[in-house]
Amino acid sequence: MPSLPLILLSCLSVTILALRPTQSNSSSSHHLLTKRATRIECFEHPSPPRIMLPPDDADCVRAVALLVDGDKSYAPMEFSRYTGFLLPHRWLVGTCAILADMVEPDETDTFTLVALGTVVLSIMVPCVNSPAFSGLGGRSVVGDKNMVNVVVVGTEPEELDRLDRPPNQW
Repeated sequence: MPSLPLILLSCLSVTILALRPTQSNSSSSHHLLTKRATRIECFEHPSPPRIMLPPDDADCVRAVALLVDGDKSYAPMEFSRYTGFLLPHRWLVGTCAILADMVEPDETDTFTLVALGTVVLSIMVPCVNSPAFSGLGGRSVVGDKNMVNVVVVGTEPEELDRLDRPPNQW
């Protein structure tokens, strides 16, 4: 029988896809989800050994739910180091850390928070929930140009109460 967090993860990903609003402006070139499949890299046990904590999948599901909650979740946003939504940025919920930063410091990229949440879920399935990997998390990219790195990892216990501004205040 699947675990409750895995069931929630499945329901959330179906909900994100089902609630995708229709675009009244057909000339819009922005896609609510990522345009093309991207490569996902799952973390292995590090060499030389160092402490890495696995994220709790229930915490990551809560983080994605907070990330995509709000009026701006489906609106395309510009992400960069200098304008728009400023990166690097991190979201911490329980033992789950979601980190986003530009691949190239001088680039910009455009996508929705729903696209970011979808990439986080796509990292979680093989890299957090699968017994085939270490469960330490993983990384991928998001954006119209795939210029934003997205990393899902576990956090140290003393960082659990250090939260950045809530996603609904962007």
